[in-house]
Amino acid sequence: MDSEPTTEEYENAKKIMACKIVEENINNGFLAAKANKMKCGDVIKNIDVSDYEKAKEIAASSDK
Repeated sequence: MDSEPTTEEYENAKKIMACKIVEENINNGFLAAKANKMKCGDVIKNIDVSDYEKAKEIAASSDK
């Protein structure tokens, strides 16, 4: 990453990484970004793959 993540980005990454992946790389149609279906507590959410990858990157950098 080029710059330090903001507090908001860090908190969002923490929430995403607490979820479990149900399905990966779901095609949501021609004009929509691919998504990962994730179970967050009792709720199923579709999270863009790019957002998930960014959250992984932030979580990895905060572990150092």
